[in-house]
Amino acid sequence: MKIHLKHYKYFIVYFLALFLFAGQPVEFGQEIRYFQGFSIKKPIIRIGLCFNFQRIVIRSSSGMKVFRQDANLSLLAQDILEAQVKGFREKLSEKFLIQIGPSMDNQEAQDLARRLKASSGYSVTVTSDDDSPLSGRFQVRLGPFMTRGAALDFFPELNRQGHKDLWIVREEVTESESRPLWVLINDHLIQLSKGTSLMFVPMHPESYLSYEGTDYRGVLAVRHGPRGAVLINMVNLDDYLKGVVPSELSPHQFGELEALKAQAVAARTYALKNLGRFEKQGFDLDDSQSTQVYKGLSAEQGLSSRAVEETAGLVARYKGELINALYTSTCGGLTENAENIFEGSPVPYLRSEECTTERTPSWTLKSEAGLRPVVWRGKEISREAAVLAALGLFPAWGESSASFREPMIPSEAAVLIGKAAELLGRAGEAPAAGEAPLTAAAFAGMVVDAFQWRERVKTLMLKREADGLMGPATALSPENREAAAFLALSGFFPPGLDPADETHVLTKAETALVLFKILTSEKPLIEGGVFRGMDKGRLQILQEGQEKTLGVSSGTLLMRNVEGEPSLASRLELEPGDEVRLVKKGEAALWLEAGPREDSPVLDRRSPYNRWQVRLTHAEAERRVHLHYPLGGLVDVVPKKRGASPRVTELLLAGNDAQVLVRGLKVRWVLGLRDTWFTVDREYNEQGMITHFVFTGRGWGHGVGLCQVGAYRLAQLGARFETILKKYYRGITIDKIY
Repeated sequence: MKIHLKHYKYFIVYFLALFLFAGQPVEFGQEIRYFQGFSIKKPIIRIGLCFNFQRIVIRSSSGMKVFRQDANLSLLAQDILEAQVKGFREKLSEKFLIQIGPSMDNQEAQDLARRLKASSGYSVTVTSDDDSPLSGRFQVRLGPFMTRGAALDFFPELNRQGHKDLWIVREEVTESESRPLWVLINDHLIQLSKGTSLMFVPMHPESYLSYEGTDYRGVLAVRHGPRGAVLINMVNLDDYLKGVVPSELSPHQFGELEALKAQAVAARTYALKNLGRFEKQGFDLDDSQSTQVYKGLSAEQGLSSRAVEETAGLVARYKGELINALYTSTCGGLTENAENIFEGSPVPYLRSEECTTERTPSWTLKSEAGLRPVVWRGKEISREAAVLAALGLFPAWGESSASFREPMIPSEAAVLIGKAAELLGRAGEAPAAGEAPLTAAAFAGMVVDAFQWRERVKTLMLKREADGLMGPATALSPENREAAAFLALSGFFPPGLDPADETHVLTKAETALVLFKILTSEKPLIEGGVFRGMDKGRLQILQEGQEKTLGVSSGTLLMRNVEGEPSLASRLELEPGDEVRLVKKGEAALWLEAGPREDSPVLDRRSPYNRWQVRLTHAEAERRVHLHYPLGGLVDVVPKKRGASPRVTELLLAGNDAQVLVRGLKVRWVLGLRDTWFTVDREYNEQGMITHFVFTGRGWGHGVGLCQVGAYRLAQLGARFETILKKYYRGITIDKIY
């Protein structure tokens, strides 16, 4: 069905601009292009989501229109919830090319290409380096070869000509099938020509579209590209960033607004700098790590969206030009000069920078409780006792921790259990306290009665379970026998405490252990948080993205937890960013536990990738090397040159047949390591042959530009996003451009 173009002039102008003039510079400003109530605000970016597909399903939250764009513009359907697109999937084969030397300027690359073509007899091409995040570089590639092996076999000839820096590049070759593009709408299958584009437009301003379970703002389009049918998301730049920032720097794990703002400005700058990077394929950036990870509307989080909104229009520039705002997950404490990783010319704003801080603010908490360690059967249980004391179930024991070894008196147990039940909001009748010594079963009976768990016991426990656990235990009453079995099966009795023992009298330590397990399983009494500082004697704690202030006093019980081993403390020194656990009542902290102190000034030291180790067998290392270089048997792997970080910038791969120097980021790729900052150790067998290579390193990523974990730590220490960006990008300005 043809539509009247005069009714859709804004729509036509908008999409023609996108599809026909997509290479034009990005436009800014407040202009909005409307189409029957739906709009996308400028600037607009195009993101490639899916390539060479055979079938995809696009859905709408509340209806969409489907348009066909060829010589004319046609409305295929409106107010539909789902459409299936059957792509003209291309037959894919592959070819291999040999890339010679690092990327260079255009004239140098053209001169090298002419010499290689004359000497080798192969086709030689010069292309812009789309794989590099740095612009203005060109690659020289020789080939094609039909197999990787054929390309590897040509290495010796190029080596004889003096070319040592070689790299195999795999490219896909597409062969068009005769099958056209189809779209299935309301059980009606419509055939489309290969030159046709499809556009999926939400019916309402607040609607969104979905693909593969991910929701997207803006418009989805299908068009033909060099890699077959491609699905493209056209969306406002800041709406795009709302799906990028939480995907690159999770606000759940890195919940500091200023760090997320720095990430937002870096991601915005990178996107604008790289607009049109994949112009031949019809879009600007893709949704993967090769550019920026983008997970659409589904990824959006409140804190990261706020970071995007509060930095709207802000970018980083160097001498008036947008910077290539590269960033890395974990730099290990020192970033690297860009040219040492990406083999181009030096970039003045991407220089090696220490990811450290000279001064870290800290606060000291002191406790006058004077508690002593509590030990049960050789295991320290001070943590359990301290939490219960903070809750008022046990008195602060001071120097008399030995009292925990004393038998628990039934009347005291009744009071203790009553308080615990009241804490859980289940206070019923006070448990009866008998005159007989308190056994595990008698204590269990009191707990079950006070907590009103008799229904739980009868419903959730099989008789055979109880019989198997309790055995004959004939002296126990049926009620206490069932209660003891239930607590034991629920994991509330500590190991070594026999619920069927008719003679053992419970100690205060054992009652404390049982009640601690029950209380912490029934209610989140111990909460987590991140210490941010102190203001007028009150703790500032970040919990679930919300900052809370809590009172603290000399009576607050303090603990230090080192590698899972908690111990009582009379004082704690806390820094912003320290993870803490606490028990609070109202707006007061009753008990607080912190992790170990770290003296390192490195900002990303808490990242699990600040330090790492990978141990490869000789065979595995050899297999990885042989994917790229024909060296014969692998003899050794030797770092030959390091950068400023000191990352490995030249790596010697020595083999029986040849040796090669690998440079830059290829060092990481060929070995499959997290980063290029590493040392190499070797393990030998009795014959003196290498059996394993052990790579011990720091960092995760390429190590250039902003360190994301370092930015998070700086934000914890109070730095604003401008300060964070200027630390990692030397000499920049932060400017508002729309």
